[in-house]
Amino acid sequence: MKTPELLNKSNSQIFIFVALTCEAKPLIQFFDLKKDSSVHLFSIYKNQNMVLTVTGVGKVAMASAMAYSLALFNLCLKPVVLNIGIAGHKTEETGGLYRAMKIIDGDTNNVHYPPIVSKNTTETSVLITVSKPAKQYKADLLYDMEGSAFYQTAIRFSSSELVQCIKIVSDNERSPIECINAKRVFQWVNDQMQAIDKEINALITLSETFKSIEPDSYLQIIDHWHFTVSSQIKLKALLLRWQVLSPNTQFVFHKEDIKNSKELIKKLETDLNRLSFFL
Repeated sequence: MKTPELLNKSNSQIFIFVALTCEAKPLIQFFDLKKDSSVHLFSIYKNQNMVLTVTGVGKVAMASAMAYSLALFNLCLKPVVLNIGIAGHKTEETGGLYRAMKIIDGDTNNVHYPPIVSKNTTETSVLITVSKPAKQYKADLLYDMEGSAFYQTAIRFSSSELVQCIKIVSDNERSPIECINAKRVFQWVNDQMQAIDKEINALITLSETFKSIEPDSYLQIIDHWHFTVSSQIKLKALLLRWQVLSPNTQFVFHKEDIKNSKELIKKLETDLNRLSFFL
């Protein structure tokens, strides 16, 4: 299948991480990806703008494959990073598509909130990441085995607005995990490819917008304190969020009160939290 037009025209990089080969196959076909035979540690498929990695199941496998792929192939300051895969749900029908708007690590209870920035109509749900396949659904939410590790790793390489976790329901109380097979997974993902493509295009558009906007005070700040590449990405994303939440008010800081880049980012995050609270 021909690669979508927006992806061809974009300079953005898109990284997709899936746990299973059967989840990858519809994406490989839709985006016309070719296997990179020079890589043996993981199965990696590419075209000009997109890199898809089959990570294997579980948090450790996901984090390891992401670090490897992003370190090896990422040439962009703010790549689009997605996890696409199956997840269980207590009540929702199999084949349904959801974006994770809250990700809970079932082992550590750490919680992440991926920003929902596009206006697409994809439903959202809470996602809990567990270490073993969930055969009992204690709550009415999504269950997977990679989401928390995906998100925690991805935000080290990109802005949180460009990181999304997309899940397709594979099992529920009426259709248990034992009913899942590769053929069904392929079909579920394949049936949702148009919606997935829409989500990716929305993130590409947002990524291009990020490139064209220089947040207020950004150059002044990075000239005054030392920032690593990852902290520059975080700084710019936070300043852009400030401009969205408070377009008529500039972020104010006093250089004499800030010792280093970490303190500056911490102050910006604190002020943003206050700003969000009063909206």
